[in-house]
Amino acid sequence: MYNELDFELSSLKGESEGSLRLGASSTIAQYVIPELLAKFHKRYPKVTLSMVAGNSKQVESLLINNEIDVALVENSSGIQELRYTAFAKDEIVAVTGAKSVYAQKDTISVAELISAPIILREEGSGTLETLMQAFSQNNIDASLLHAAAHLGATEAIKHFLDYYDSIAFVSRFAIRKEVKARSLKILQIPGLSILRQFRIAERMGPQLTPQSLFIDFLFKNNIKVGI
Repeated sequence: MYNELDFELSSLKGESEGSLRLGASSTIAQYVIPELLAKFHKRYPKVTLSMVAGNSKQVESLLINNEIDVALVENSSGIQELRYTAFAKDEIVAVTGAKSVYAQKDTISVAELISAPIILREEGSGTLETLMQAFSQNNIDASLLHAAAHLGATEAIKHFLDYYDSIAFVSRFAIRKEVKARSLKILQIPGLSILRQFRIAERMGPQLTPQSLFIDFLFKNNIKVGI
């Protein structure tokens, strides 16, 4: 009780100490929370942060094995041993290179999508899981897609689109700069909207105090996609 009270008083002064091991899906780690981590460290400089990145299933496994304290994931499935709390909204969009033949249009039909080379994330990716669920819910047979490549990083997908006429599905968070610079173009697919939530995953039981502090900070900063 005294330790908890000491922590609460010191947190008001920004003097909290401790360590926090984070795991995040690659999309979240690269595009969503870097700015927030910097702000958190500035506010609580005595809390030591470490973060590992992987796909959602990989970081959930690290959490279950007690190798990290908190996981930030993008998949919609759940593991019974963990509790999940949504902290930000996202949308997966179809995107193509600005010089691609597909960039000549603003919308693309499902029939055109099936005939186009598609670049996808790797198995275990929360983005791929959400995409496959959306296809199933909209009666789109994913087995008919021409998957030209499965790539393990969104940056690799974006570079692929620079050099090959194809379409990819990525998080809006991941392409904000490219859309503003007009090097990538979002394609609308009538009737298909792929929304999801980024989630905090924790082990069951009481929270560590640095863990609680970070999660509270995460919600207070109200992360939103910019496009």
